[in-house]
Amino acid sequence: MPLMRIQFTILLIAFYVVSTGAAGQSVSETTAQPNPNCPAFASSQDMGQAHLLGQWQATIDGQASATMVLEKSVEYSEGISGNIRRAGRSALVAGDIEDGALQLEESEDGTHISATWTGSFKPDSCGLAIVGSWQSAVESTPRAFMLRKQVAQENAK
Repeated sequence: MPLMRIQFTILLIAFYVVSTGAAGQSVSETTAQPNPNCPAFASSQDMGQAHLLGQWQATIDGQASATMVLEKSVEYSEGISGNIRRAGRSALVAGDIEDGALQLEESEDGTHISATWTGSFKPDSCGLAIVGSWQSAVESTPRAFMLRKQVAQENAK
């Protein structure tokens, strides 16, 4: 991403976060405590690129569920990129982690930002769930989202 676009995106995300205040608190269950069975992953501050890689089931309030696949970015060493598939459509996603918060941009055409995602790991999820706000470029109201990591099941004998 060109530097100007990144700066503009950061500005938009910052404006969005400030203007929405506590919009996503009901989804993030801010009163949840870290799971003591997950000592290696205590909070969103521990979030790193490696925690985000893989397949996620995405739910956005008022929309059909979707599948998101995240990989290491080929352009940015600490970045992530991938795609999201929902309702027969596919869009590109790219972003990174800033101060323990997931920041993703979604693009339906590969050029323009069609939505932004801002979230953090759910405290009691052992790093397997991310909650936050999804904001469409054409809607004025943000929607709550949850990403659930799709963990491969080992063959039981």
